[in-house]
Amino acid sequence: MNKRFWLTSAATLLGGLALATVQASDTPLKTFEELDTNGDGYISQSEAQVVPDLMGVDHMAKYDTNKDGKLDKAEYSVYQAKHAPQHAPTTTPTP
Repeated sequence: MNKRFWLTSAATLLGGLALATVQASDTPLKTFEELDTNGDGYISQSEAQVVPDLMGVDHMAKYDTNKDGKLDKAEYSVYQAKHAPQHAPTTTPTP
């Protein structure tokens, strides 16, 4: 019985993680204006914290082409263009 409980718990947890992954990839990207919370015309590293993919594995540094430690609108547009397709639904469910 104890083994059955743990197997059921593990299956439920893994199913929840898979669902969370699918839902996260369907989330639309935030606009530049939504991320530039102080309105200075740049996305700082602290403002970018709400976009984990942008902060992970030096992605911000990759798109910060002028190396000023923040993203301007043009730099963020490059990030959006590269990442938006993976966030958009690719098929429409049929009834």
